[in-house]
Amino acid sequence: MTNNHLVHLQGLTEYVELIAGKKLDNRQKNFLVDVLKNTYGSGYQQAANFASDVVYNEKFKLSSEHFNWFIRIHRAHMRAWGTENQKKYSLPNVKDVVYDKQEDCLKVYYKDTWWHYDRRGQWY
Repeated sequence: MTNNHLVHLQGLTEYVELIAGKKLDNRQKNFLVDVLKNTYGSGYQQAANFASDVVYNEKFKLSSEHFNWFIRIHRAHMRAWGTENQKKYSLPNVKDVVYDKQEDCLKVYYKDTWWHYDRRGQWY
């Protein structure tokens, strides 16, 4: 990745800060740049969309691996639902995401229900 690309990716932290309504500390910025480097091949628009999702990890405190896993499955889960459920179970409505080491899954909690997200990309 060229230096220009890194500068552009770091510039996206300002976009994320606007969405979050706060300044990110260095740990948060480094986390964001790492995540964006991994999505770079998909193009800047997808990277920018993903950057806005990273804001939510401040609430969940997941590792980069688990956060990428959560976002990938959550997006697929949302595409499987109709508009009403997409609104009801969108990212802002996720109460918590916890990695369960024993079951090797993420447990995603909402106000009224919770889901398992497994490594194969399944939810149940």
